[in-house]
Amino acid sequence: MAPPAFECPPGLALVRWIEAVFESMGGRVRLDPEGDNLCRRARLDESGPDFVVEAQGLPNLVHELVHALFLGRLEDDHGFDYGLIPLDLAQSDHRRHLWEELTACVVSVAYGESRFRQAWFIEQFEIQGVFHGLEHDLDGFRDRVDQAVSRPDWRTELEDALSFGFREVRDQLLAAGAPVELAGLNDVLQFESIWQEYRQSWSVSGARRN
Repeated sequence: MAPPAFECPPGLALVRWIEAVFESMGGRVRLDPEGDNLCRRARLDESGPDFVVEAQGLPNLVHELVHALFLGRLEDDHGFDYGLIPLDLAQSDHRRHLWEELTACVVSVAYGESRFRQAWFIEQFEIQGVFHGLEHDLDGFRDRVDQAVSRPDWRTELEDALSFGFREVRDQLLAAGAPVELAGLNDVLQFESIWQEYRQSWSVSGARRN
């Protein structure tokens, strides 16, 4: 597994600015490579802000930030209604959750080291099958998403979500005082490049059945 990206100086600097963004939203960050990746309401025995954002590393922390910015506030599990599982992609409000998850995965790896980006993307993406009732069928989950992102009538929805995610993370970092060279790192990676890189790995690993 790739190391948590906050171990290097640029990663440490980004974490500080992301912490500032979460603080402005009423939360505090807790980093633990062996911990969870989530947003939760603070327990009664925890002093300080109302919410705690837990993350194992920088990509996971950015992932949580993207969800918080889509929601516009901090909330337990970012307000996701688990009663929607399995998501029905024929419904636009269900597709919105898929686009948000893909955006969180892509934006998060855009801020990490490029040599680890596929490992981080895979780590974050492949656990999402649970939202589709496919947690035990990785091939089925991959095919489901691949078909969804390939549909021209749905692609605009995904592109709108990606644009929002990239823009909001950059703008919130800048608003917190982050330098442009750190806040603008998301410009180096777009969805198509990481998705095609990931698709190519299916054949190499033999995971995708023809």
